[in-house]
Amino acid sequence: MRYLSPGRAFVIALLAASATGSCARADDYYKGKTIGLVVGFAAGGGMDLPTRHFARYLAKHLPGANVVVRNMPGAGGLIALNTLYERAPRDGTEIVFDSWSPMNTITGAEGVRFDYRKFTMITGLKTGPYVTFARKDIVPGGLDDPAEIVKAENIVYGGQQPFVPLDLHGRLALVLLGAKYKYVRGYAGAVAIRIAVEKGETNIATHALQGYRAGVEPTVVKSGVVVPLWHFPSRDKNGQYHANPLSPDLPNFLDVLQRVKPGKPTGPEWEAFELLSSLYGTISNVIWGPPGMDATAAAEMRKAFLAAATDPESIDEQKKVFGFNYAPVSDADTQGIIYQVENVDPKMKTFFKEFIK
Repeated sequence: MRYLSPGRAFVIALLAASATGSCARADDYYKGKTIGLVVGFAAGGGMDLPTRHFARYLAKHLPGANVVVRNMPGAGGLIALNTLYERAPRDGTEIVFDSWSPMNTITGAEGVRFDYRKFTMITGLKTGPYVTFARKDIVPGGLDDPAEIVKAENIVYGGQQPFVPLDLHGRLALVLLGAKYKYVRGYAGAVAIRIAVEKGETNIATHALQGYRAGVEPTVVKSGVVVPLWHFPSRDKNGQYHANPLSPDLPNFLDVLQRVKPGKPTGPEWEAFELLSSLYGTISNVIWGPPGMDATAAAEMRKAFLAAATDPESIDEQKKVFGFNYAPVSDADTQGIIYQVENVDPKMKTFFKEFIK
């Protein structure tokens, strides 16, 4: 992985700002202020749940501050990011808990009016894997083996927007397996997608692990309507894949792919899958501040968010609710991934532009 000087410069500047501070004590910066923690998706979904969790613990570690969650759904999170970029106050009273969707900038997706490199990076977080699930009746006689998904004749994939990482992973997996499908986009979030699958409007979808554990597993899986197909393995900095230890009960997509198509995967679809695995294998979420955010505010917010993520009570609660805890990612690794977006092979940019169409 290549770490570019702008990322290192950002980290040095942030640490310097934290050290020098301002005439007011940094610990007092947020006292008496209301902080809007914005999430670009609807209430009750896989992004909303952790946002509300962290809002409570952020308030704990910013004494005297009032932290309010603001849902700003639309366009797969773009509305929230555009608003942060263009109109949010620079005093640090509005930040975004983002699902990290770099493919929208890589492909020049319609509606993108921000530059990730110009946001103020608060911190990156690593979460559990993405999980694809389907209705059991998607194949005649019932789907008992994930590899049998290729026998389905009417696969209807329900998603949000083409550049959203959940949809990209789920759809690309079907392409690699050789399964034909119809893509229905435009659902407001995970809850709407789950309901669509439950009602039979669609019959396959992908959620983040926290959304799957909290919203799918105890409802439609327990009732027998839905079965899990696979989780997407992690890919480390050396390009090696690892079954995610947070989902030992779920099949590994690469194992399913080997059973359907034995041998070493090749071709542009596989290259695209490897790029996705790299971009999302290190960080899953990023907390952003607006461009030009006050340096004292940024340093204090970063300190508080790291404290909220590593708070023992927070970790215990996360494990109970999500089945895992959100792990902070180092500044260097987060910035390295952010700036890696600049260096995507033009051939891959073209591939994803066409795939998203």
